[in-house]
Amino acid sequence: MRLKGMPRTSLDWDFFIPGGDLNNLALLNCLLEDELDMPLVPMGPSGENFIQTYQT
Repeated sequence: MRLKGMPRTSLDWDFFIPGGDLNNLALLNCLLEDELDMPLVPMGPSGENFIQTYQT
């Protein structure tokens, strides 16, 4: 997130996945379906879903 100008100072993990990368989003949803409380969704045309927060 820091590379995109958003400082994060928490002790959790932050991942940056390009919002239009549908193949990687589908793969991650498949791999993490038992861990995430909801699926990752692609970024919308106006930037919605740029940041998604999940509890594991």
